[in-house]
Amino acid sequence: MTEGESRTLGALVDGALTAAGIAKRTQMSPTQVREHLRGLAAIGFVSGTTATPRVWGMTGRAQEWSRQSVGRCALGIQA
Repeated sequence: MTEGESRTLGALVDGALTAAGIAKRTQMSPTQVREHLRGLAAIGFVSGTTATPRVWGMTGRAQEWSRQSVGRCALGIQA
């Protein structure tokens, strides 16, 4: 997982957001966030609604991963 993907996923720990909301929270460009979301969706860590604008959230797989020590470390979550 890249640093950008980690920051993108970390922004979703507290709840679902749009790509614009993630960009604002992470101070990344919306283009970067969309790229990271595509990568995270490909590995099953995020899913998005079909509504416009799309709202993205962590999947159960990502939530389980984020509870493990490697996931907490990657997301910058203190135990």
